[in-house]
Amino acid sequence: MEEFFLHNCWKYKLIDFNHLQTSKGEKIIVHDIGKHNSNEGPDFIHAKIEIAGIMWFGSVEVHVKSSDWNKHKHDENKNYETVVLHLVYEIDEKEERNNIPVLELKNHISQEIMMRYADWKNFKQGFIPCEKEFSGVNQTKRNLFLESVFLERLEQKTQIIEIELNKNNYDWETVFFRHFLYTMGLKVNATTFYNLATSIPFSLVQKASKNQWDMEALLFGQAGFLNEESDEYQKKLKEIYGYYKHKYQLESINNEQFKFFRLYPSGFPTIRLAQLAAIYLKKEQLFSALMQMKSIKEYYAFFSSIKTADYWENHYKFGKESKGKSQKKLTQNKINLLLINMVLPFKFAYQKIIGDGQYEVILDMMTEIIPENNAIIKRYTKIGHTPQNALQTQALLQLNKYYCTEKKCLDCSIGIEVLKTENK
Repeated sequence: MEEFFLHNCWKYKLIDFNHLQTSKGEKIIVHDIGKHNSNEGPDFIHAKIEIAGIMWFGSVEVHVKSSDWNKHKHDENKNYETVVLHLVYEIDEKEERNNIPVLELKNHISQEIMMRYADWKNFKQGFIPCEKEFSGVNQTKRNLFLESVFLERLEQKTQIIEIELNKNNYDWETVFFRHFLYTMGLKVNATTFYNLATSIPFSLVQKASKNQWDMEALLFGQAGFLNEESDEYQKKLKEIYGYYKHKYQLESINNEQFKFFRLYPSGFPTIRLAQLAAIYLKKEQLFSALMQMKSIKEYYAFFSSIKTADYWENHYKFGKESKGKSQKKLTQNKINLLLINMVLPFKFAYQKIIGDGQYEVILDMMTEIIPENNAIIKRYTKIGHTPQNALQTQALLQLNKYYCTEKKCLDCSIGIEVLKTENK
């Protein structure tokens, strides 16, 4: 038996509140279980409990055994003088401590709940502990919890962004530039793209963004792709980068860090860099421009209009002309990825930090983006929950990583709802 389990049984009313009695046989009526206390002191505060016809307002302390009161030295702590009820799974001593009424829970928690929780704790094979019950939970309750989990995900990303802002004197454009490159790199090249971003002072990006040749020269040069002169285009970029490198004492990264293997040609690092150049050519203050946009349609219109230099219409790498010509535009999936993983989280962080807090707009935007499709999402679909939009898929990814995989079923509203059905 775990104290944490008992906390949640009380908190979510998973015990049978009928016919409760103290160890002395006094009738207990719970009017308010109180507020779960995460700080020092009793486990629940501001409870309202009637014992033997007398109404008590105070705290509730929870232990596995009644003797734990002394083991935890609560007698020596003034914070526990407000306790009006001592909840224990098992009474292992006859005396009540400080005449505080004791309620033994052993016979008030159903065996079904205890067995279900034990199964979850011991879960080893399959997808998630509650996969058989997941889809049986009321859909509205599921969706409400997923929305809260999505906000939790945004809060985590905000913390990361704020740490970087602190390190960079709250220069939003610089921090955004680094995260933007990271996201453009996808998983396989994300870290390398981030390393590239940190190797370039953003003031140089702003300077170069007024001219296509300068912008491409700066990005490709810093990425180490201009060491050769395979054709006239690369030769000209190399000459321009030479000026930047000498004047600003730049050191390029090793281009061997970039991975091309098993990527579609449209996702090659060279194409991503050409697209980045085109994006910053269009909006040199990209962060500010994107934060001012107010609808998904506006974001789609901007990113869909991005067009790389003509050279890249028949090239995927320098000096290697492709058979056909095609505009290397951002695909709808790539735009969605940028919005879901980078642009909208930054918008949330920006609004939170400056105190704007129009979160509903961001939630609405996320619901307008089609759901993601990956291995984890497919498995949730298989157990009966088909996400309707990107907000729900992002929430499911958060749920899987921080709740399901960690077996934090008692911190999950879906898990609690499953246990409540066992209590009926």
